Amino acid sequence: MLKYGRSTAVVSALADSLASAAPSVDLVTWCPASRGRRRERGFDQSELLARAVAHRIGAPVRSTLIRTDRTPQTTRGRDGRLAGPSLRLRGQLRSGPSVLLIDDVTTTGATLTAAARLLRSGGALAVHGSVVTRARRRSSGAT
Repeated sequence: MLKYGRSTAVVSALADSLASAAPSVDLVTWCPASRGRRRERGFDQSELLARAVAHRIGAPVRSTLIRTDRTPQTTRGRDGRLAGPSLRLRGQLRSGPSVLLIDDVTTTGATLTAAARLLRSGGALAVHGSVVTRARRRSSGAT
């Protein structure tokens, strides 16, 4: 509903759920959507969730990652999803923060892995990932 139905009203309930399970952190950030998807939807669903979670847990929120590719994960085959998106860090983090990394959905974990690796290389001592849902594997069609 949030992603494709553009129903941002569900953000509050989803953020409540994510916040109730969130560890104590110094910073909240998100895995950014591709520029095309942001333009198409009018928002980045992971950013909306991250901002709402940060508000609920009383932590600062900041855009720390930049998506440098234009290909949405949903249009990639399995190999492309496993490779993950192309990301870069938006500057260094202050020394030693613990970070809560928010994403709306995970399929292979490649996006979270790539983002966490970048955050650690930029100074984060701990990165905790939190997602709303996990995508089910597609059936190969074999019986």
